Amino acid sequence: MEHHRIKRKENLPFLVLFAAFFLLHMWMPHIRDDRVIEQGMDFTDITFDYIGYLIGSKYQEWSSRIFINVMTLVMGKLPHIIWMLLDSGMVVLAAWSISSLTKETDRDSRRVNWFIVFLFFLYPFSHMATAGWKATTVTYWWALACGLYAMIPIQRWIQEEKILKWEYPLFFLAALYGANQEQMSAVLTGIYGCSFFYIIWKIRSGRKMEGIWFLGGLFLVSFIEFLSALFCPGNGVRMGDETAVWFADYGRIHLIEKLEIGISSAGYELFYSGNLCFLVLSGILFWLVWKQYSDFEYRVIAGVPFVGCLVTGSFYSLLSDSLPGLEKWKHALTSYGIITVENYTEWVSYLPLVGIGIEIGCLLVTVYLIFGNGWKTWGMWAVFLIGYASRVVMGFSPTVWASSDRTYLFLYMAVIVLAVFGYQMGVQRRIEMRIGERIFYVVGGVAFLSQIFAVLS
Repeated sequence: MEHHRIKRKENLPFLVLFAAFFLLHMWMPHIRDDRVIEQGMDFTDITFDYIGYLIGSKYQEWSSRIFINVMTLVMGKLPHIIWMLLDSGMVVLAAWSISSLTKETDRDSRRVNWFIVFLFFLYPFSHMATAGWKATTVTYWWALACGLYAMIPIQRWIQEEKILKWEYPLFFLAALYGANQEQMSAVLTGIYGCSFFYIIWKIRSGRKMEGIWFLGGLFLVSFIEFLSALFCPGNGVRMGDETAVWFADYGRIHLIEKLEIGISSAGYELFYSGNLCFLVLSGILFWLVWKQYSDFEYRVIAGVPFVGCLVTGSFYSLLSDSLPGLEKWKHALTSYGIITVENYTEWVSYLPLVGIGIEIGCLLVTVYLIFGNGWKTWGMWAVFLIGYASRVVMGFSPTVWASSDRTYLFLYMAVIVLAVFGYQMGVQRRIEMRIGERIFYVVGGVAFLSQIFAVLS
């Protein structure tokens, strides 16, 4: 009885999260691709023959996202309330999966779960409206939630926890759907690959690992879907069409320039846009280093990402008049990246890009200072760099700008995962964070209210 009471308290934050996002969904309008899909499905019956035709034709002419395409049309056919419930459930699945992936003990788990809910309130969910609420969430958020859920077997193996028989098909289906989105397929392939070799190394060291075959299967699924995205005929056709519409000069851009566009766009979203999730992450890490070390240089290293995020983000409007050069730094990113044919000979043009590199380096060093030389540090580095790479690869797509903010989703989730690990470390070490937590939750509430106003406007 006591165990069930504890579980209810642990899950209460997720119930609140579901209720809050279901409320938010009640005000979401039918916009952009949603209207097209819903109107088109008014005259179409979803049969197995139609699904088979859809999979074949879309793969040849439009996209490798065969499962996602089918689900998008199904959601356009079903009553709107079904999508509202399922999408709110996917938000909870993503949050619950992060809780499971980062959980080490049952102690303070409810407190950590509340913190995860707060971070989800900070994520700008309006990013999911860029192609229409249904079309974007089914493609991006559902792939994210399924991908996170499909990573849970890795956490189970590392902590030597048993996977129940009925969970195997759920993890497999989640990986199948999550990897059907190009960015998520790259993320899963990278994480499964790293985990597979780590577990093989553990087995060679004498540790017994059951179910390693299943991890190999999950890696194979994600890798096949990753290759499918690379060589799908429809993706090639769509890239040609979208290049002409969204980025006519894309074909003339050098490979290095495309890489720089990806690196710069990801860096600007993290460090120069007032990103609240990253501000919380860098603030927590800075506080942990401040309490753990008295060395001035360590505190400076930890403070660089936090102060940088404040100066070029949250406090930019207050400082722009006093620091006139800040405006040029803030708006250095163009459609062709930071470094362009007009400014590549001017050394000052490279400063924003160097700043991104310094902040990333300081963040990684800060993680090392806090967590030491162990698997958690390596894991957190991998999560951040893979999340960052998920946006960098968009530099190799002509829709790098047309796809808008939704492609930052996986980068945001990597930041949230690191923030949860940092928060857990503070809780475990009994580092005083209560005042900061109260500020966090007020900011989270205001941020969620602002999302409601953004949906209504």
